Amino acid sequence: MKLRNCKVTDYGQVVELLRLSWADAYGFIPQKDRESFLKTYYTKERFEQFLENELIECLVFEIKKKIIAWMRLEEIPSYGEFHLSSIYVLPNSKGNGLGTRMIKYAFEVAKRKSYNKIWLGVMEQNLPALEWYKKLGFVFVRKEPFKMGETEVIHLIGYKKL
Repeated sequence: MKLRNCKVTDYGQVVELLRLSWADAYGFIPQKDRESFLKTYYTKERFEQFLENELIECLVFEIKKKIIAWMRLEEIPSYGEFHLSSIYVLPNSKGNGLGTRMIKYAFEVAKRKSYNKIWLGVMEQNLPALEWYKKLGFVFVRKEPFKMGETEVIHLIGYKKL
């Protein structure tokens, strides 16, 4: 199992990982809305833009060339913030510490880039993820609407001091 930088050729596997992970985590959002968001937000063009942007780092965990986890880290210089924008593990790969390894890597990257906090958003109804982030020390300080397809949910925005 290895963590590596994402490549353009990973697009298909990453999209499928997102589809499966979202079905597992976001059952409260209709499938048609999850699919709509996936098709409009995670286009191949946008994926390539993520990979070309020097303020964004996309990583995957793979086993025998099969991608089992995806993470996107992003610097937001205008706010002086470092964000964990995405972290997803295939449902059948959860529970073995992979997410914890990935988030610890995110903490290291943020520290190396001289940030003293890492920010993220989590859907209020995604209780397993919310509880996991709280256990890791994240504090949630505001709520923002988030729209996936036609479904609007509350995104809790929080940070962890590093």
